[in-house]
Amino acid sequence: RMYKTGDLGRWQSDGSIVFVGRKDDQVKIRGYRIELGEIESVLERHEKISSAIVLVKTDASGDKNLVAYVRSTEELKGSAIRSYLLEYLPAYMIPAYIVPIEVMPLTANGKVDKKALPDPEDFGISTETIYVAPRNETEERLVLIWQELLGQENIGVKDNFFDRGGHSLKATQLISRISKEFNIQIALKSAFLEPTIEVLAEKINNDLWLKNSLIEDEENYSEIKI
Repeated sequence: RMYKTGDLGRWQSDGSIVFVGRKDDQVKIRGYRIELGEIESVLERHEKISSAIVLVKTDASGDKNLVAYVRSTEELKGSAIRSYLLEYLPAYMIPAYIVPIEVMPLTANGKVDKKALPDPEDFGISTETIYVAPRNETEERLVLIWQELLGQENIGVKDNFFDRGGHSLKATQLISRISKEFNIQIALKSAFLEPTIEVLAEKINNDLWLKNSLIEDEENYSEIKI
C-alpha cells in the first residue's frame, strides 16, 4: 500500500527525494505556478535565517506579490537575500518583499498563524537603502511615476525598482509611462539595466539632450541658403 501525504518533493541525481512543501501551498502569480514551500526551503538554508514563511499578499495597487517573513540571527539586506535566492530559484519565484520578524506567531496547534503575520507596511524595509530625495525635475517626475505604479511613498532616487516590489510586468508599464511622460523612446531593458531613479534620470536627460541637439541641427540646416 502507498499512503499519499499530499506533500511535494523532487528527485535528486543520487536518488534521494527533497521535501519542498505541501501541495496545497501551490499558488499562481502572473501565470507561473509557484510552490511556496520550495521558496521557504531555500530561505531556511541561508546561514543567517533560522525559519521562514512565504505568503501571497495584495499590495495597494491590487497586484499579488510574494512576501517572505524570516527570522534571522543577524540583520539582513534585501539585495543580498535576492542575490542568494537567484542562485537557486527562477526570478519569478523571488519574493518581492522580505519582512524580518522576531517571533513566528503560532496557533494553538503549534503551526504558524499566517493571519497574525504583519502586513508589509513599509515595502522597502529590507533594502537598507539610504533615502535620497529627488534633486532635479526629471527625478521628481520619475518618483511620481514609481509611487503610482508601486503604490508606495517615500521612494528615494537610489532605491532599486525590483527591491521595492517591481516585476517584469510593472517594468513594462514603467517604460511605457516614461516614454509618454518625456516623449522619448526608451528600451525595456533600461528598466533592468538602470533600475534606480538616479541612473534612469541621467539616461533620460542624456537622451533628451541628444534629441534636442538633433532637432536644432535640422533647423539650422534648413535655414542654410544654397
